[in-house]
This record gives sequence, C-alpha cells and structure tokens, in this order.
Amino acid sequence: MEFVHLVTTSTITQGHAKFTYKGTLENPYKSSTEPDKETIRGTSIKNGETFKIIKGDIISIPPNTPHSVDAKDTEISFMTIKIDNVV
Repeated sequence: MEFVHLVTTSTITQGHAKFTYKGTLENPYKSSTEPDKETIRGTSIKNGETFKIIKGDIISIPPNTPHSVDAKDTEISFMTIKIDNVV
C-alpha cells in the first residue's frame, strides 16, 4: 500500500520489511473506505528510495511524502503516529 499523510512517524517493533519513500505516487486516488477520507493511495511509487527496515528502526516521513512497506516474504509489526492537520 502506498500513502501520503502530513506527518508520519513509525517505530518498528518486530520483524523486517522493504520500505520505499519519496519519488512519485503513481495513479493517486482518495479511498472512500479509509477511516480518514483524506488519505491518498496509489498503485506504486516511481523513482523512490528503497531500503530495509528492522526492529528498533524509527522512521519519520516528511509531510505529503509517498511511502510504502513491502512485507510480502516476511512479517513486520510497527507502531505509527499520524498527524493529519499540522497548524
């Protein structure tokens, strides 16, 4: 899944995965099924930066930055704080 929020910070609590951010969100749309109707999703991220995230990593994602967690071949757990309206 690919997202854009105003501010997102996550702490990886167990496991590992591939994380992609920055770049361009391909085919963006607002999902009517999201609890937050302002969440923007897309089909992929083009020209993003990808790296492995592991237990103990803290990720801070700048405002309106596309990001994706790929855990297809593994398991991951993380705690996330999303701030959607920064004043």
